[in-house]
Amino acid sequence: MKGVDWPWRLRCFFGEFEHALDAKGRLIIPAKFRELLGTSFVITRGMDGCIFGYPAERWATLQAQLDDLPLTRKDARAFVRFFYAAAAECELDKQGRVMIPATLTICKVGKAMCDRRSF
Repeated sequence: MKGVDWPWRLRCFFGEFEHALDAKGRLIIPAKFRELLGTSFVITRGMDGCIFGYPAERWATLQAQLDDLPLTRKDARAFVRFFYAAAAECELDKQGRVMIPATLTICKVGKAMCDRRSF
């Protein structure tokens, strides 16, 4: 947001991978990302139509930072709502797949997906 100095910065995984959702709405998480995310993590709507994934401890840090934003500011409320509204706790299955909630399938998932997940 213009004029807002965020107290945190997003660190991104590097690389771009194209995967499609299977018939059950699952997505294969690239092996190099699985180690960083762990078996249980949070995914949510990201910037530019991407999906962001956060290990549990990083999500807790982000929540604290979002909770510190001034609720009296309309842009801060909108930003917090943007992240929380689509957030979902996820677990990898034995094949390294994760179920993508229907609220996130409007992101760039399907024939082309941006795997720029933050941690």
